Amino acid sequence: MHISAGKYKGKKVAFMRAGNVRPVMSVVRKAFFSILFNQIIDSNFLDVFAGTGIMSLEALSRGARFVHLVDYNKVSRNLLVKNFRFINEPYKFFFSEAKIFLKKSNLFYDFIYLDPPFDYSFKEKLLEIISKNDSLNKYAKVIIHYPSRENLSKYILSLSKYDSRRYGDSRLDFFKCYS
Repeated sequence: MHISAGKYKGKKVAFMRAGNVRPVMSVVRKAFFSILFNQIIDSNFLDVFAGTGIMSLEALSRGARFVHLVDYNKVSRNLLVKNFRFINEPYKFFFSEAKIFLKKSNLFYDFIYLDPPFDYSFKEKLLEIISKNDSLNKYAKVIIHYPSRENLSKYILSLSKYDSRRYGDSRLDFFKCYS
């Protein structure tokens, strides 16, 4: 697997198919960054269930100001450390459960990307936790990657789904805050 565009284009990214760790398909990554295009430049990017870190690596490669990565999986820890060894931009790992991190953290990010395991049962709960966090950047975009056979609600507390894209067995839903 390789970074597909930007400063680090072509850099190899290690991955291991183990348990629930699965890298985001190339077509989904490319579509994600095509949709958000120039909005990524100088943004603050949070990657929850970071896995290999490929989405954060792509964001940094395309000009994100910094990335924060959250994952609790032991396999992911080793992959993240290995995959970020050549990165010079600011990043930080948080080895924490997603729900705990999202409840207790300052969510000042421009983009919050969620990629829970496909069998994860609490996808809408994660969005509720984000919506209830008083520190949520009111201009933040929250994007979740999940199985296309599922369909999340259009409104989840203060979050509103403004776009949804399907790529084979995967779906990307885009949410923003509404008043």
